[in-house]
Amino acid sequence: CRSQAEVRRLMLIWSIGLFLISLLPIALGMGGTLYAALAVGFGVPFLVGAAYGLKPTADVAWARSLFFATMPHLVALFVGLAL
Repeated sequence: CRSQAEVRRLMLIWSIGLFLISLLPIALGMGGTLYAALAVGFGVPFLVGAAYGLKPTADVAWARSLFFATMPHLVALFVGLAL
């Protein structure tokens, strides 16, 4: 069983991975300026939210809000890529 601190670190690591992968379409020439703005504009605040989990005051409400933030984040990325 993993400790809460370890899970929080893993959430940040996976969030960094999500951010880097969301930049991949830009590097491959598949995403334009709109997609780049959405990827960075939604990705950086998402990373900040994930990093907040490293604070000892982060609780279940933080984890739940980060989970629910993934939904509009991913929808915005897909819409930006489609346009």
